[in-house]
Amino acid sequence: MGDLQTSLAASQQAVQAAGANTGLAEAAQNVIAKTQGKISGYETLFEFFTIFIFFYLAKGMLEGMSGIGGYTDQRFFAARNEREAGFLTLESILISLLRWAMVAGLVAIGIHMVVTDLPEFQSAIAQIKGDSEMVLPAVIGAVLPVGIKGFVLAGLIAAAMSTFDSTLNAGASYLVIDLYQTYINPGASMKQLVRASHVATIILAVLGVFIAALIPNIDPIWDFVTMALGAGMFMPLFLRWYWPRYNGWGFAWGTGAGILSAMFIKIGFSGIPLYLSFPTILGISFMGSVIATMITDPVKEEVLLDFWMKVNPGGFWKKICAAC
Repeated sequence: MGDLQTSLAASQQAVQAAGANTGLAEAAQNVIAKTQGKISGYETLFEFFTIFIFFYLAKGMLEGMSGIGGYTDQRFFAARNEREAGFLTLESILISLLRWAMVAGLVAIGIHMVVTDLPEFQSAIAQIKGDSEMVLPAVIGAVLPVGIKGFVLAGLIAAAMSTFDSTLNAGASYLVIDLYQTYINPGASMKQLVRASHVATIILAVLGVFIAALIPNIDPIWDFVTMALGAGMFMPLFLRWYWPRYNGWGFAWGTGAGILSAMFIKIGFSGIPLYLSFPTILGISFMGSVIATMITDPVKEEVLLDFWMKVNPGGFWKKICAAC
């Protein structure tokens, strides 16, 4: 923030040197003065920006090193070969770049609107100041022309629907395959499984709509799912690739310890910032994984050999590699 204020001061001196009696210079000075006032109010907001960037970077690295998980698996399982799986990864990267670039651009426009405080955008500026989550609809409604606005809204609706239906299908498959077919009706026919999936999909959709109606703001839920609750899953997903002593008990207890600690912090200590809750949950999940793994039996060596031959993972697999 200090560098930005220094740049503004230098810009003001340059404008004055160009001639303060011109209309352009006067308008530029007004914008600079307003910007300096706005920036001073945002210093606290961006004070921990570097810390948050660090933890999001750590989160991304852990996710990448932990392999795929959740409904992402289905995309790769649907591929016919490794080449198609690679193309799926490339497609995901390219689409993500375009998506986040668009969202970041709209947010930057919103910040510019608040800083410049132009009269024609007062209604949108009031929305953003009242609730920062309104920056996206405020910018779309106030800045984008009619044709572009329609394309952007159609794209956002399509993105929301694709995320909703893929998550809904994944949740239904978990209920049907992992619970119904495994424990309730192991001998279920294909027709019964299809009916069960229909029922599971309807139940999840109704629950989703009901919960959405009770939540006034998605921001705390998003933070909880992506950072707090997700932190409980990172360490078990990471250890499964790099530590051959790791077993199913360690994965289950590590995941359970992380999720329970995340819920406990969310309910009892909701005021704790993410840069403190994230490493706390991560550490608890790690201890639960290690303790449960060490007090239970290891995985059979032939299973580890088969896994190493198929996957060739990194980490502490030297002993297994030597046995091949």
